[in-house]
Amino acid sequence: MNDDRILSTLGDLQRSSRASLSMVLLGAACLAGALYYSATRLAPLEQRVRALDAALSSKQAQLDQVEAQVVRTVEAFGQIQAGTQSLLNRQYPDAIQSYQAYVDRFPDNADAQAMLGYAQLRLAKSLRQSGKAPKLSADRRRELETAESQALALSERHLRESIRLRQGGQPWAAYNLVVMLEHVKRRDEAIQVLTDMLQAEPGMVRWLCEDGQFRPFMLDAGFASRFAAPVDAAAARQSLASCWVTQAPRGQTGN
Repeated sequence: MNDDRILSTLGDLQRSSRASLSMVLLGAACLAGALYYSATRLAPLEQRVRALDAALSSKQAQLDQVEAQVVRTVEAFGQIQAGTQSLLNRQYPDAIQSYQAYVDRFPDNADAQAMLGYAQLRLAKSLRQSGKAPKLSADRRRELETAESQALALSERHLRESIRLRQGGQPWAAYNLVVMLEHVKRRDEAIQVLTDMLQAEPGMVRWLCEDGQFRPFMLDAGFASRFAAPVDAAAARQSLASCWVTQAPRGQTGN
């Protein structure tokens, strides 16, 4: 190989080396660019992806809670239906059991509290009636009286809780509370609840005027006028021609 050939070969090697070096430098630059992009672009993107994933997980957890609440509500509604059917059949202990199961799940439901209080009131009235049966032993009579007192206490508690939950706007709970208070001869309190109810919901007088549960007020000379005054005033505001309850003969003595 002569000198010219050697020089030519060396020149070719030099050129190819420079080209290879240029490619290496270009690759290094691309790698550096990729690393820079990862550091400045991909990292924040990954953070956003993680944040979105956390938000989706939170929304899914909320959705699961709502679905579980819907399932519980549907299941509990069957307890309300069962309680109402038992109440209509005068199976008061069964009605109380069903309503209580619902209230245990949803204690802030004013309507359920009112129904439970009413069922307890109906039980108390039936127990008093049973206690009037002839030939009852003294022990059995005391058992019935104790059960009646317990039912009345529970009735008052649930009716008042219903009124509290609705901030007074629960007329049927108030209506039955008046009946319950009269049942235990707490008539001063009963008339106050009655007056407040008729002021808030004067339309309730249409039911009251046909309800014989309120006749005992008229048999007590000390309360007949005090009871009749707010009732007749509400009846007049409702344009009722007459009110059967307040037309009852008035008592001559306290009852």
